[in-house]
Amino acid sequence: MRCFSYLANLALLLGVFSFPLKGEKNLTLSIESSTYLYEEPQVMTQTSQLTGFNISYLSYLDQLHFVKGELNFKEGMGAYQSNDQDTMSDDPLIFNELRLILIRNIERTPFGSLSLQIGLANRSLLNDSSGRLSSEGRLGYKRHSMLYYVPIAAHTAIDSSLGAVVFGVEFDYLLLGMQKNTINFDGAEKSQSITNRQNRGYGTRFTMGNTQSYRVFNLGIDVFLHTWNIDRSDEATITIAREDGADSYSVWEPQNQSLEWGIRANVIF
Repeated sequence: MRCFSYLANLALLLGVFSFPLKGEKNLTLSIESSTYLYEEPQVMTQTSQLTGFNISYLSYLDQLHFVKGELNFKEGMGAYQSNDQDTMSDDPLIFNELRLILIRNIERTPFGSLSLQIGLANRSLLNDSSGRLSSEGRLGYKRHSMLYYVPIAAHTAIDSSLGAVVFGVEFDYLLLGMQKNTINFDGAEKSQSITNRQNRGYGTRFTMGNTQSYRVFNLGIDVFLHTWNIDRSDEATITIAREDGADSYSVWEPQNQSLEWGIRANVIF
């Protein structure tokens, strides 16, 4: 099922841009490695090492406007630690992101070429430690985070003797976040799923890279820093059925923040 989801995203990415748009196009294939730090202040932290790939497809509408689709996938293992020193190692994390970006190119500025960007994006983060026990004997559970957001960015490229040097800054406005947790409660007859809406938050992105031109392709390398800051979610009510009766609870996702930094190698056709 997970594989089908990734293939469906890739088909959407390529299908959107291969048919309706005409003119010059390029395809970028990338591999990347990053460190991802997630924190719920005064609750827990999780640090993960991720590796994966990025595919982007760009099509020019005219000399000043073009559109780009991006698919980013990566996965790895993390280390969980609660504020009361409970721990869990080798905690799996899967990241999947799809972005659709409209770009307006400004030919020249005193600092080089400049482009302004806006789009729509979806980020999925799956952390499944179901059936595993922490160092204190607590049972792990499945967490699935979905963020829908608007990326607003500016990128500048400066020509140099070492190739094009690119700088980018981005602000991500959260439209909607959905956090789904699937938990096996002690004494419950079956696992329970809880979904909380996250209505307020923002992210930032900073990138710096260098691209070298060759006869049939370009090679590039980027470093990046991504952050998210999400406010406390709304409350949801869950009812847990046990042999001796049922109990209802109000649950929510606490305020959380994340920081990711890494490096990416690109081949541009």
